[in-house]
Amino acid sequence: MADPVQEFQDSLILQQGRMDGFVVGPPKITLHFIFPKWFEIHFNRVVDYRYRVKLPLFGGTTIRDWSACRDSEFLRSIPERRLRHHLAPLDDLSGLCHFHMTLPDGYLDVAAEEYVFMMVSR
Repeated sequence: MADPVQEFQDSLILQQGRMDGFVVGPPKITLHFIFPKWFEIHFNRVVDYRYRVKLPLFGGTTIRDWSACRDSEFLRSIPERRLRHHLAPLDDLSGLCHFHMTLPDGYLDVAAEEYVFMMVSR
């Protein structure tokens, strides 16, 4: 079985495309890209996320840097944030990955089990 952390870190498509927008709607978060065709990245079974993103009105934005890991302060703080927001505790966080993307004017952090890359016809 493929490791989503390693696959995400090795994904060169992120530097080639321009992020045109994103949809935050757990349990899934979707990023929309253009290069030279449309493609999307779906984070599935999202448990938590945080972002500060300012996208330009036209032309999209590039992802400057990206990483993924299975141990981070973001992942370790999930139980406390869930408690603070009166959400049910999670039994097991071991299957989660922390996906991080740095943008020109912000960032996106996603705690999810996996991600999927797909081409989209538009």
